[in-house]
Amino acid sequence: MLISAECKRLMRRESLLFAGDYRKHFLAGETKPRQIGEPYLLHHAETNRGILLIHGLMAAPEEVRQWADFLYSRGYTVYAPRLAGHGTSVADLAQHNYSDWVDSVNRGHAILKTCCEQIVVAGFSTGAGLALHQAPHQAGSVYGSNLHQRPPEV
Repeated sequence: MLISAECKRLMRRESLLFAGDYRKHFLAGETKPRQIGEPYLLHHAETNRGILLIHGLMAAPEEVRQWADFLYSRGYTVYAPRLAGHGTSVADLAQHNYSDWVDSVNRGHAILKTCCEQIVVAGFSTGAGLALHQAPHQAGSVYGSNLHQRPPEV
């Protein structure tokens, strides 16, 4: 499947949301480089199977990149959302809670759903809890969960 205009629009919205949060909450010496927190899509045009890959607490999308690259090499489209408050500063993170993170995951699911018919949710640590929460709430489009205490060795 090709990347649809809707997928591009939703991805742009997430990118702009992160850019605004990053500018607002940047703290020299504390905030990690921008690419660490940027959500990303690894689109595999030959498949309709996708994995929503959710990072853990105090982590960010880039910290599941090795796992995402491995899954992509196996023929999956992978989307790694940024959980609200992550990838910016501790002060930003302190303003968010589990329901904000569920919203982040729901937006990630919506992005992946624009280019995949079958979705598996996967995550480590807090991301695993969010993946477990996601599966029954997206009945019909989530086909499984993959949960880890820490990112798996790939």
